Amino acid sequence: IALGATNDTSSAAVLSVSVALTPNITVNTPSNNICENTDIIFGSAITNGGTNPSYEWIETSMGSFGAGAADTITAINNDTPGTFHVYCVLTSNLACATTANDTSNMLVVTVNPTVVPSVTISNTDSLFCEGDSASSVAIGTNGGTSPTYDWVINGSSVGVTDSILSGTVPPAGTYSVNCVYTSNAMCAS
Repeated sequence: IALGATNDTSSAAVLSVSVALTPNITVNTPSNNICENTDIIFGSAITNGGTNPSYEWIETSMGSFGAGAADTITAINNDTPGTFHVYCVLTSNLACATTANDTSNMLVVTVNPTVVPSVTISNTDSLFCEGDSASSVAIGTNGGTSPTYDWVINGSSVGVTDSILSGTVPPAGTYSVNCVYTSNAMCAS
C-alpha cells in the first residue's frame, strides 16, 4: 500500500522587527553656582526613552530628591552651603531598548553662603585742627573681588571712590563722615 503525502501551508504571518535602541539622558542646569536658599532648576534631554519614561533625580550625599515623570525638577531651599553632585537615572519603556536604564552625566553645583557686607571707618583722631592733613580709612568685609567706596560728608558725596579719604581738614565745625560700601560678592545681602 502506498501512502499519499499531503501538504498543508499555513497563512503568512506578518512580523514587525524593531531596531534595538539605547536610551540616553543628559542633564543640565542654567547655573551651577548659586546662593543658599535659591531655587535651582535641573533639566534633561533624552533619546529613546519610550512613550512614558521615568526619572529619578539623585544627589550623591543626600540620595533621591525627586522621582516620576518629570524631565525637569526644581530643587528648593538649598540652605546648606557646599558642593553637591547631581545626576538622573532614566528608565525607558521603549519595547526594544538595549537596556532599561541610563545614568546621566554628573552636575557639580556649588551653593554659596549669604554674606553681609560691612564697613567701618578708622581715624587716627576724632578731633582735627582746621588746615591739617587728615585721612580716614574704610575697612570693609565681604566686599567681593572689587568693592566700591563712596565717601559722604554731611550727606553729600565728595567723589572719592577709594578706601582712603585724605585731604586738608575743612573750616571749624562738626562734620558727619560716612562711607557707602558696595559689595560685588556673589551672595551679598
